[in-house]
Amino acid sequence: MRLGPAMRRYIVNDLEKVIIHEYMHAALTATWQRETDVVQHDPINETIQFHLLYPGHPNPANPAEGQQDA
Repeated sequence: MRLGPAMRRYIVNDLEKVIIHEYMHAALTATWQRETDVVQHDPINETIQFHLLYPGHPNPANPAEGQQDA
C-alpha cells in the first residue's frame, strides 16, 4: 500500500482507519476477494465504526461513501 502526500492532511486516527480499511480488503478470505469493493465497503466500515469504535467517518479517504449512523 502506498500512502502519498495527500495522506499528510489526515490525523492519526484517520490514517489508522484508512490502513485498516485497505488491510481488510487485502486480508480477507478468497471468497471475500471475489466480491466487489462496493460490496466489501459496508462490512468494513461497520467494523471500523462499530466494532473498533473509531469516531467519525469510517473511511476518510473516501468521504463520498455513506457513513452509517451510530
